[in-house]
Amino acid sequence: MAKTKTPMNEEALAEYYQSRKGDVSTWAKQPRTLRRKRGDGPTTTFAIRLTPQELRELQQAAQAKGVSLSEFIRATSLEGARRQPSGA
Repeated sequence: MAKTKTPMNEEALAEYYQSRKGDVSTWAKQPRTLRRKRGDGPTTTFAIRLTPQELRELQQAAQAKGVSLSEFIRATSLEGARRQPSGA
């Protein structure tokens, strides 16, 4: 059975939103649990945003090294992360 929405008047809407003032739980994104595949090798897909120029640069660098774009990003990122001093 589908829920039916009852329209709220201005006063009811004002009361509703005032009572939830400062409560971000209704619109804040909740962290997602990452799903893992079974087996060896990389197990998580992670999306990042790149400009078209950034993507071209990464593709060219990966091609120059003779590796896939994923492998290039993974190796370069981990290399940079591992160079960081501990506690940074």
